[in-house]
Amino acid sequence: TVDEFDVANLLHSLVEKSLVVADHDSVSLRFRLLETIRQYAAQELLKFGGESEVFEARDRHASYFEALATMAGRDFVGPHQARWLKQLDLEMDNYRVMLTHLASDPARAREIIRAVTNLERYFQSRGHIEVIPFLLSALNDIGEARDIEVASAWVAASILIGWLFTSDRAEIAISGDCAARGLELARELGERDIEARALGFLALTASYN
Repeated sequence: TVDEFDVANLLHSLVEKSLVVADHDSVSLRFRLLETIRQYAAQELLKFGGESEVFEARDRHASYFEALATMAGRDFVGPHQARWLKQLDLEMDNYRVMLTHLASDPARAREIIRAVTNLERYFQSRGHIEVIPFLLSALNDIGEARDIEVASAWVAASILIGWLFTSDRAEIAISGDCAARGLELARELGERDIEARALGFLALTASYN
């Protein structure tokens, strides 16, 4: 076990031994493992800790990036957007790993929905179409749940599909279906903001036809 006060010294030692790479820029210092070292560490964790330790490590990883997605979603639209874009660009590989891990358990569909919905504007702005199947699969796993979170997720799915597949009529049709499901739920729940977003995107998808 490493005491928290020794972490900096340990990182410095690992960097000196070329086991960890320190990436500097004008405002931050970021540490990463070389791919060969990462793979070796993962194999050793599985060897000595077993699948339960690997799963626990992936759970901790997912929890951290879920919390980061929540913070980014609250703060993305505003004066800090450039900072969030830069940080989320750096973390995109981590989000791919997180979504893949969560998708292995249908019971964790809510976590996928929250993460993708919170980062909807980021994924849209960067064209990350790979998150769409995760979101649609999670919505399918949720089944007939009818709440604000699910309504927002259907509208987020509509927006991501509609903006990122503007030249594909089949995808635009799926986008419209998602918006319609979000609209139905929003009206049922009396959520006017979600209703407005759904109506706006239904109008947009109709204009593509």
